[in-house]
Order: sequence, then C-alpha cells, then structure tokens
Amino acid sequence: LPFNQFGAINYNGVVATCKDAEIFLDGDGLASIDTTMINNGSSCSCPSLSFSLDISDFDCMDLGLNLVVLTVDDGQMQDTCQAMVTVSDNLPPFFQCQQETYFVNAGGFVELDPNDFVFGIFENCSVEFSLSQDTFYCSNLGTNSVVITGEDQSGLSSTCSTSVLIKDGISPTADCIDTVFVSLASDGLFTLSPSDVDAGSSDNCSIISYSLSIYELDYADLGISTQTMSV
Repeated sequence: LPFNQFGAINYNGVVATCKDAEIFLDGDGLASIDTTMINNGSSCSCPSLSFSLDISDFDCMDLGLNLVVLTVDDGQMQDTCQAMVTVSDNLPPFFQCQQETYFVNAGGFVELDPNDFVFGIFENCSVEFSLSQDTFYCSNLGTNSVVITGEDQSGLSSTCSTSVLIKDGISPTADCIDTVFVSLASDGLFTLSPSDVDAGSSDNCSIISYSLSIYELDYADLGISTQTMSV
C-alpha cells in the first residue's frame, strides 16, 4: 500500500462511479451489459478491484429504463453506485401478405382479421397487426385493396399491400302472395308484374332482378293458374 509523507498508510477506500448506458435488443429480443459499460472510473488506492452487476441480461420485458447497481470490491471494502440502462429496440417487424376471400354475413357485412393475411413474420418482440379497412359491406363485393400494418411494442412499424375478395354466398329468399286476383282488360289481356305477386322477398345484400314464369294472361288463364317468381 502507498504511504504518505508522514509515513502513514494512505488508504482512501473504494469509490464506485457509474455512467448510464443504452443497449439494443438483438434479433432474438435479448441484450446484455458488462461492468465496463457501467463503470466510469471507479477508484481505490489498492492493488486490484473486482466489479459486478446486479442485472446484466435484458429482454423485451425490459424495454425502457432499468436501474442497475454496480458493486466495486477490493477484497476488504466495497462501494456501489447506480446507473440507468435504457433497453431499446431498433428492429422493425418484418412480414409478408397474402390475398384472402371473405363472405358477407346475413347482415350484409363482414369484419376482417388482419392475422389472416400475414405470414413469414419476423419480430424480436411482439407485434400487432391492423388493416386500413377492416369492415366490408355488400357495396364492396369484388376485389378490394387493403394495407396491413404491423407495429411492435416500441412503435416501430412496417406495411404491406394485398387484396381481399368480398363475396356473397347467401341466396335471396323469394316470398310470394298466396293468391292474387286480377281482371282481364277490355282486350282480354292482363300483364302481370313481379310487384303484383311479391310479398317482401329479401336478401342480405340487395335483389338485382325479379322474373315471372308467365307475364301475359288471357282468356285461357281464367280461373286459378300457378305462377313462379324467381329472384
């Protein structure tokens, strides 16, 4: 040990000095520090010092600020100091998109799940997906373009574009009046229209057309005749 000018041992003790640090998660969502990243010139008038940290390994759960303690030990005495370690993520999510087909429901709409469109996902932490439009209606029948956004818990995001085919797989329901009474005109004819026999046919979207098996009635149809309406 060194001596001062009066011949006494000059032992000033252990002084721990820390500095803050920032680390970035790797592709597996892991990161670590060692004492050299935190030690900021800790000192002691002694032959050697040892250093240790209370926390050295970090993952996605540690994103943000983390308090760590550095312990400096000379074998007889020790001192500690604290530092803030910022755990960051600079890797945006990566994924690919595929086309999908959906059918509108009985209410005339369908809600899309963005997870149906993505594959080949690479993200070191967690990622949530969203769609530029997630609800489609009968007015959207056919092919529609959508953009999928993936955002991780650090706010980093990526996008990809694809298309969704909206279909209607529910057939319309034809509803007819049981009995329709009509009278022939002076020329012996009557022109029947779908509105004469329709009792409120329905569809989850809209009915495009109505048709009847017979439109023109004459003397040959006097009495009861059976008609068929198609929608």
